[in-house]
Amino acid sequence: MTLRAWRDSDVAALPALMNEEAIARWTPAPSPYEERHAIEWLATHSTLMRRRSELPLAVVAADGGELLGSIALRFPEDRRGELGYVIAAPERRRGYATRAVRLYARWAFEELRIERLELLVQTDNEASLALAERVGFRREGVLRSYRSLRGRRVDMVVLGMLRGELRS
Repeated sequence: MTLRAWRDSDVAALPALMNEEAIARWTPAPSPYEERHAIEWLATHSTLMRRRSELPLAVVAADGGELLGSIALRFPEDRRGELGYVIAAPERRRGYATRAVRLYARWAFEELRIERLELLVQTDNEASLALAERVGFRREGVLRSYRSLRGRRVDMVVLGMLRGELRS
């Protein structure tokens, strides 16, 4: 597994990744997710990077081919970053998300000199909460009615990791 920049050739694979029940449940991504959404999203990347507001990367097989998921680092302010990720349903429970989060977190701490990383996870998303804690994030609290998702307000657990807390 490796991380790489998104390519225009990923357009066809994105709907298959994103049109999965759990991704629709846990993320604000459009549902159903169509090719036009992929095109629109990929078109935003140059602006995101120019503004230095977000750096989305593809999670792919070790040979750089098959799309396994997506991970992004948002740069809110003050040397803080927020990670978000999705992994394709058939690829879950194989360690790809754990490796992707560790790899991206290590890079953010070492190369970008980020001081704090955050994850926001819905309170009932047990798999993501367990993954976050496995790599070193600590639960810090619940943000009540924090996000609007498909017409309803949801609570989010905020998890934080400081430089030096990443677990191997």
